[in-house]
Amino acid sequence: WDPNLDVRVGRRRVAEAMLALAPENAPGTGEHYSNAGYMIVAAALEQILNQRWEDLITQHVFEPLEMRSCGFGAPGDPNAKQPDQPWMHEFKDGKFEPLKPDFFADNPASMGPAGSVHCSMGDWGKFLQAHLDGFKGTSSLLSAASFAKLHTPYGISEYSPGGWIVAERAWAKGVTLSHGGSNTLSYSIVLLAPHLDRGFLAVTNAGGPAELAPVEVMRWFVKRIAPTP
Repeated sequence: WDPNLDVRVGRRRVAEAMLALAPENAPGTGEHYSNAGYMIVAAALEQILNQRWEDLITQHVFEPLEMRSCGFGAPGDPNAKQPDQPWMHEFKDGKFEPLKPDFFADNPASMGPAGSVHCSMGDWGKFLQAHLDGFKGTSSLLSAASFAKLHTPYGISEYSPGGWIVAERAWAKGVTLSHGGSNTLSYSIVLLAPHLDRGFLAVTNAGGPAELAPVEVMRWFVKRIAPTP
């Protein structure tokens, strides 16, 4: 939580601390979703390529997909006279309190690879379209084999290496890819139905009980496609 700490130093510290711990399970016998895993991967990339993860993802993902609204940390200018983006909210003492979009209105910056990117809904849609195209092997971002690895669950898990929950659903005529994420101050959820070539996304600028709202929106989307449960 030190705003003056270099993000690469922070990620290296996390990687060193996590890799010094013994695994909770013997390999192949259990799984735990871990934000630290994404930080360790980023720390490895930074060590090998001598570039910040923020610069790498901008160069290799945002720029090729023309996701020009992408940034890191809380969205919005904290010094703007009027909010230029929706502020995130903290649920405290039974009510929602808006948070000025500064360093402390999101996860620590070094935790970025686990989820500090913000962007417009349209740009997020470009990222999701890349995954729909990649599922069909028609994306120019990565090879079909690379996308297949990102979309295929580990043998003992419903999660794939790309962080997707993979499930077979009759209404989707095959697998769906989904993921929900929160920094406790906002929440987003996405559901991709590759065989229908459709993606659904919903967000809220508050955490806590507000996280139920995007889930209900997602259920409404699905009912529009498949009235039968």
